[in-house]
Amino acid sequence: MTEELRNKVSPRNRNNKTVREENKKKIIEIVGKFEPTGIDTILNQSALSYPTVFSIVKELVTNGILEKSGYAASTGGRQAFLYTVCTNNNYVVGIHLYSEWFALTICDVKGRIICEKKEDALPTTYAEDKLAEILNERIGKTLVTVGLSFMRLAGICLTSPADPVTALSTPEINRVNIEKLAELLSEKTGVKTTDIHDAALLNFLERTNYALSGMKSYIHIVLEQELKITVYNKSTDQCEIMDTFDCLGHTTVVPDGLPCECGLKGCVLTYCNGIGLYEDYCKRRPTSDGAPVAFENMKHNGVFISMLMLARKKDTAAMHALDKALRILAIALANAAKTLGVYNIVLSGFFTSNDADYHHALEKYTKENIPALYAEKTKLISGMALLDDCSHGACLFLCNNLFPELDNQRFK
Repeated sequence: MTEELRNKVSPRNRNNKTVREENKKKIIEIVGKFEPTGIDTILNQSALSYPTVFSIVKELVTNGILEKSGYAASTGGRQAFLYTVCTNNNYVVGIHLYSEWFALTICDVKGRIICEKKEDALPTTYAEDKLAEILNERIGKTLVTVGLSFMRLAGICLTSPADPVTALSTPEINRVNIEKLAELLSEKTGVKTTDIHDAALLNFLERTNYALSGMKSYIHIVLEQELKITVYNKSTDQCEIMDTFDCLGHTTVVPDGLPCECGLKGCVLTYCNGIGLYEDYCKRRPTSDGAPVAFENMKHNGVFISMLMLARKKDTAAMHALDKALRILAIALANAAKTLGVYNIVLSGFFTSNDADYHHALEKYTKENIPALYAEKTKLISGMALLDDCSHGACLFLCNNLFPELDNQRFK
């Protein structure tokens, strides 16, 4: 009887394999937490038998997951080996696919960056199999550049603006099924590939912020070219993607207002981070100050960020335009809070700022648009994560799967 057939007909064999895999994860977790650590510590922390621990540790060392890092203090007999997680021979790749760029980061299994690069966006007119070939080729070339190989690649994570189907560019261009792309890339590289919504990934990064650690629930809002919302609930330890709110940034706030890139008129983002904000600034700006900075130049860095920088320099036109933008943005935030019944709001993306005046103003205007009963409960926190962090964040997300004790958030 072949081994394959024996495993197929024997539930006991299947159970034994499952138990051993769980024990491997447990031992990797213990070593990652207490390293450098010896067999005695692993025995005490795992409650496994000596033969089981010794066998698994030996296998993990052989496979390059763990490595011997020295000797324990002598107790009179033979000195025991100390083990650590092998960071030199194992690494992960994070890839962010976005409408304006392709970003790739390689990290060791502790999340330390080995290499990162950012290039022009991939041509999304290609089918998923063609894109998988391109990604496979780019990963391979990058690995060669830094002297690594696929042999020690522990995992690949793709992150993108939507899950499982994302528009990586304008609606007229073919949509890319990111879930299918991950499957095809896994087949081509021979490395397990996962995918995750970039809004959920930024939420994951923000949860390392001390201010969020005690919150039972909150709305996480990513404001970039689009407005994306996720809701975290500590009681279920889950982060839910609110795809139905993706259009919130394109809610009309000015009837028959300026056209938005989405095709509608008078959208929230047009007046908070687009031509609406820019024109309002130009109208308020004294003609004696000369011609304003060109819109395209402001747009390159983000109109909102550019306006915030001018306001810090006491540019009164920018200060007034920014105040109006904050009032519009506050209405959008308040509507989301009222609809979802969650009044802790975390901001990531372009609208993130540590400027105290900005923060207090936005929180004040948001509370003004929330029923008095809940206004006092409303708290607004400026996060630190940006879309530029997504490829590295994808690596950290994979690393958390390698170390279960760090995995404090699961995603639907």
